[in-house]
Amino acid sequence: MGLLLQWRHMGVRLGGEEGSPPIVSGLNLDLHHGECVALTGPSGSGKTTACLAPFGLKNGRMEMTGVACFAGRPAGNQPTQSGAERVAFVLQEPANNFAPHLNIISQITDLKRIINKEEILEWCAELGLDDGWRLLRQYPHQCSGGELQRLALVAALAQEPSLLVADEPTAALDAASRDLWCRAVRRRCERGLAVLLVTHDPSVIAAVAHRQIPVGARPMPPANLPREPVELPEPTRDVLLAVQLQATGSVQLPGGREVLTLAPGQSLTVTGPSGVGKSSLLRLVLGLPSPWKGQVQWRGKGLRVWRDASYARPSGVMGAVLQDARGGLNPHRTALDGVSAGFQRLGNSWRVSRHRAAEELAALGVPAECWPRAPSELSVGQAQRVALAQALACEPALLVLDEPTSAQDLGHRQRVVDRLLLAQRQQGTALLVATHDPELVAALGGPTLPLVPAGPAPTV
Repeated sequence: MGLLLQWRHMGVRLGGEEGSPPIVSGLNLDLHHGECVALTGPSGSGKTTACLAPFGLKNGRMEMTGVACFAGRPAGNQPTQSGAERVAFVLQEPANNFAPHLNIISQITDLKRIINKEEILEWCAELGLDDGWRLLRQYPHQCSGGELQRLALVAALAQEPSLLVADEPTAALDAASRDLWCRAVRRRCERGLAVLLVTHDPSVIAAVAHRQIPVGARPMPPANLPREPVELPEPTRDVLLAVQLQATGSVQLPGGREVLTLAPGQSLTVTGPSGVGKSSLLRLVLGLPSPWKGQVQWRGKGLRVWRDASYARPSGVMGAVLQDARGGLNPHRTALDGVSAGFQRLGNSWRVSRHRAAEELAALGVPAECWPRAPSELSVGQAQRVALAQALACEPALLVLDEPTSAQDLGHRQRVVDRLLLAQRQQGTALLVATHDPELVAALGGPTLPLVPAGPAPTV
C-alpha cells in the first residue's frame, strides 16, 4: 500500500520558554495505507502534540520543526484534507469531539452531507451502541464519556478518511466496549484505512497496531512519598456521606441496594459499563444536575444542588476530579498557582503555599517545566494530576474521582494510587471513585457498587 504520512526529524517546542526542553523532538515515521502505528510513552511525553501539531491543531505558542508530509504534501495547516485524501480525528477528551450546542446527528450531517442513516446505525451497533438513534439525537452533555468516544469514531468514519488520528480513544470504555472498538478499527485497516494511534493501553496496541514508536521516554523522578504507614488515631465510624438512591428504569441497583454510605478513611468504587450512569451518580453526590434521583446527606444534613441560591457549598469538605479534568482547572491560572490557592485557603502564607504546591505536583510526577503553564498547555494526563493536586491541597474529607487514572501510563497511575492511599491514611480522606480500571479497584480495596443496565445484557 502507498505511503500516506511521513515525518522526518519532526519536533515541537513551546515558544517563549528559554532553556526549556522541547515537547517532542527527532520523530521519524512512515505510515502506509492499511497500517496502524501506535505512539507510546509516559503521560506528558508529547504523544498528543506529535500527532496533532503537523495538521495545525496545536497551541498558538507551539513551534514545529522538521518535516511532516501528508499524501506527498507538507501537512501544514490543512487539517481536513489534501487532494483526495482526508484526515479524521478522535480527540482524547470525549466532549472536545463535538460542539456543545448541536445534537450528534446534526454534526455528523455537517461532516457528510449525504447521510445513510442505516449505515450510521450499523456502525453504532458495531460499537455496542444498540440504542444508536436515541444517542444520535442527543446533545453531547446528555451522553456519557464512553458513549461520546464511540460516537466520535462514528463521526470520524462518516468523513470517509484515508487517515484516522485517534488519541486515547478507549480511555473511557469498559473492557467489552474497548474490544468492540478494536474490532471495528481493525476491519477498517483491512480495507485500507491508515491509523495513527495514541494509547497507554497495551491490550489496544496488541489488538490493532502493526508497530509502535516510543515518544519522549524520560526517567521518572522519585515520588518522595512516605513509605512507612502513617497511623491514624482510633478511627471514627461516623457516617460522613449517605446517599439514598431511587432506582431508574435504565439501571439496576445490585441486590436492591439503595443506600450507600462512606465513613472517614473508607473508599467506595462505582463500576459498570460505559453509559450506565457512574458519572451521573457522582454528579448527584456533588450536588450538580444529574439524571439520578435521590437524597444526599453530608454529616447528617441534606445537601441541595449548588444552583439553589439558599445553599452554600461547605468549604474544604469535598474535593473532586471529574472526567474532564482540564475543565475543572481555572484556564487563567498556571498549574502551580491553582494548587497554591488551595493551600492558601487553609490559612498558609503565599510562600508556604507555593512550596507545598511544588511538593504536591512533584509527588504526582508533574514536571517542573509544566508548573508555570496554563491548563491548555498541559497534556490530558498532566491536567488530570494537576486537578488531583488541586483537590488534595484543600485537605478534603471526601474526594470524588471520576476515572482518575484513565489518562495515565502505568508509572503515573501508581503515583496517583499511592497519593490517594496516603490521603486516606494521613488525613482520613474518604474516596468515592468511578472507574473501569480493575487494577485501581483492587488497589483501593473497600466495597464496590456495580451498576448494571436494566434488561438483557448486550451481546458482544
